[in-house]
This record gives sequence, structure tokens and C-alpha cells, in this order.
Amino acid sequence: MSVFLIVTGIILVIAGLPGIFIPALPGIPLAFGGYIMIAGGMGFKSIHPGVYIFLALITLISVLADYFASSIATKKAGGSATSAIAAFVGLFVGILSGQFYLMFILPFIFAFIVEYIKTGNIKRGIKVGFYAFAGFLGSILFRVFAYFAMLLVFLIQVIK
Repeated sequence: MSVFLIVTGIILVIAGLPGIFIPALPGIPLAFGGYIMIAGGMGFKSIHPGVYIFLALITLISVLADYFASSIATKKAGGSATSAIAAFVGLFVGILSGQFYLMFILPFIFAFIVEYIKTGNIKRGIKVGFYAFAGFLGSILFRVFAYFAMLLVFLIQVIK
């Protein structure tokens, strides 16, 4: 049973890797589940309880960042709530399209179009679009950092 848990946990951690770049995939939660399974396969003995708390907090922050990054950035640029929703919809449409590059472009385009229609100001529309795009990129960068920080902390605990 312990070998099964460890192997399954490793598979989950590896399966989480694409999810740090594709917001629709729960990369960090998959990795978290994998680490818990690996620890369970090892009898939960070699992992300090603080590590579980750290991993859970990083997972929670990552999930929240995924949902709110573009919206917060859009509002920071002075965009409307409708533009923030449009950026999120653009991200979702980009993911559903299956075209990787559209996940990056559509939040900008959707936020720009909505803000331009609402205000009639092309400069403001571009600014809001860029902020939505920056929020999306910031979310990806955070997930990359979170994934590898979790991996490093977990490996340090296992190796020692």
C-alpha cells in the first residue's frame, strides 16, 4: 500500500506541472494532494507538521490568486467590474479554444473591448487590457514560484 501511495503521489505532483502554466488545470492542488499521498506512503513520519501547513497555505493562496489576479489588476488600472469579468471570460474562452496563445491574448482583448465600449477612451481601454494581461502573467509567475517552493520544501524534508 505504501508503494502505491508514493507512486500515485509522484504522478499527481508531475501531473500538476502543466497546471502552473494553464489556469484551468489545478496544478498546485494536484501537487499538494501528491505530497500528502507521498507522506502517507511514508507513514507521515519524516515530514514535520509545519510543512503540511506551509503546503496548504501556498495551495490556498495560489487558488485565490488564480481567480482574482486579472480582476484585481484590471480594477487597479481604473477598469470597471465589467472589464474585470471580461478579462476572466477572455481567459476562459482562451482555455476552451485549445489554443495556448489565446489564453494570453484574450483577457487583454476582452478587457480592452469592454472598457473601450464603456468609456469611449482607447487609451484607457489599452491600459485596462494591459493590466488584465499583467495580472494573468503575475498569477502564472506566482504559481511557478509556489510549485517549486513546495517541491523544494518537501524534498528537503524527505531527504533529511
